[in-house]
Amino acid sequence: MQRAEFSDRLAACLSSGRERHPVDVSDVLGDFLVDLGTAREAVPSTLRDRSRLFAEATRSRSVVVLLDDVQNPAQVASLMPSGAGSVVIATSTLFLEELLIDDASLVTVGPLDDPVSRDLLAGMLGVSRLEAEVAAVDELIAMCAGLPLALRVCAARLLGRDRSRSIGSVVASIAEAADPLAAMSASSSLRVDAVFESAYDDLPADTKVVYRRLGALPGRVVSAPVMAQLANGRSAAVLDALLGLQASNLLDAVGDDRFGVHDLIRRHARSVAVRVDGPLVVADATGRVVRWLRAVLQRADRAVSASRLRLIDIDERDLVELPMFVDARDAFGWFDRERGLISGVVDLLADEPGLDSAACAVAEALWPLCSNMRAYSLWVRSHRVGIGAAVRLGDRAVEARLRACLARALSDQGDFGSAAMEIQLAEAAVAVCDDEMLLASIAEFSGIVRLDRGDAVGALDRFRVSRVGHDRAGSVRGVAIEDYLIGKCLMELGDYQAALAALDDAHRGCAEVGDDVLDGRVNRRRGQALAKAARLDDAVSAFIEALEIATRLGTRFDEAQALEELAITHAARGDSVASIEFARRAFTAYDALGHPRARVVSDMLLGDA
Repeated sequence: MQRAEFSDRLAACLSSGRERHPVDVSDVLGDFLVDLGTAREAVPSTLRDRSRLFAEATRSRSVVVLLDDVQNPAQVASLMPSGAGSVVIATSTLFLEELLIDDASLVTVGPLDDPVSRDLLAGMLGVSRLEAEVAAVDELIAMCAGLPLALRVCAARLLGRDRSRSIGSVVASIAEAADPLAAMSASSSLRVDAVFESAYDDLPADTKVVYRRLGALPGRVVSAPVMAQLANGRSAAVLDALLGLQASNLLDAVGDDRFGVHDLIRRHARSVAVRVDGPLVVADATGRVVRWLRAVLQRADRAVSASRLRLIDIDERDLVELPMFVDARDAFGWFDRERGLISGVVDLLADEPGLDSAACAVAEALWPLCSNMRAYSLWVRSHRVGIGAAVRLGDRAVEARLRACLARALSDQGDFGSAAMEIQLAEAAVAVCDDEMLLASIAEFSGIVRLDRGDAVGALDRFRVSRVGHDRAGSVRGVAIEDYLIGKCLMELGDYQAALAALDDAHRGCAEVGDDVLDGRVNRRRGQALAKAARLDDAVSAFIEALEIATRLGTRFDEAQALEELAITHAARGDSVASIEFARRAFTAYDALGHPRARVVSDMLLGDA
């Protein structure tokens, strides 16, 4: 039988580690698009657009997709590739009968039977070792109840520090670890717990502490810095313990000194921790991780944007081994690696009202990270949790700020009704606050939501109110942002001369504060306004300036947009040679991003051919 060849392999777990909540398929689609070559900044905002781009990206590919721990059939339906030779494998503890309607093949996977369990042990230990202790192997297989994880843990013990150890001695240690109920019960979970208990008893003392702290982990992946907080130790020391647990098959290596934790292991670790250390110690370990993550997120937030409005101070008291972020890209890389942990902490904060202050701080710090990384599900969920916490704390300022940021996420996803409701609630909350910058910020978000839904007149009013507030507060950058947004509104309304005046003011403000990122976008809008005013030479100069800034900063999507504008403007000037050259460069840039605009520019080139 010929082995199938797949051009791409995609995998995702569709339940969170806490209470098995379903994972938002929109986030999974975003990750899949990145895995298939789409740049993060080119990933669309809405589920509909992500689905459309995923179908387009997989149409000419044969993709194998592994979806683990599926919670409902709709998750699978949303993640089906469109390529004819593609395969989807979905695992679940639930019976997803709806998938059978779509011609899915049901394969029931039960515990390993005795012959397969024996083969697994033989592959790790060797046939001769099993043949030397036939009766002990039979008992060991029965104790492991056909669970591959339990069999691997037992085999690792027999391959560990004392390779001369007999299989019978491991069987005896498991029997000794089992409580009387487990010994008499036919329950496989009780018997498997005895396997883990025996493996735990075999660990060095320092490693036992690290193992127990896995029970307080809010997620399925642990790194040395996170474990250092859980175990109240140092990364170097806990890394040795984590590597030891990996060697014992109690953890799985997932790369970069990061380790996957099976739900059964985490459950057992928590039960041991509660028994040995007490529930207060477990809660304290979780609390340390929450405080550490809060501080790291606040550091990452500042690496992304040093000067934006913040209402909550950074709290790094008594915390050690906080990472330093060189720049925004470094912060985004950390955020991408730790999204599972962050999501787990947000779930925890939703269930623990005693952590309301942390919930507010985490939500505030997450906004620029989620916004730039297009992590809408985490953005919305964290802000809803933070808003609930702010309401309980009676903090109207934080409530207003988080509601406005939530409205931005909802508006980006096309949920304009919910976004408008959040803006109304934010405006009601900020009305009792005496904070000029916060009032200006809420007005700005209100304008953005109005502009997104096509109300340029209403948006213009809000941006002008915001500009006055930023001017009173002495925020040159804030005034420049509002001038840019006012210019966008005026262009929507067809008043290009007034738009150009506002954008010129924004350009001068960006130069004063040295904000190149904003200035690149301002120059692109200036170029569009100049082109509409038939000042094509000046428009080319503005687009060239936008292109130079984007190239210098490495903002590839902005670079592609500037190139496309230059192609269009040169065509309007009658310079077909320059137009075709810029169009080719724009196509290359969009194509490298995996952005659908590549097709539009390609059509432009074909029209010029």
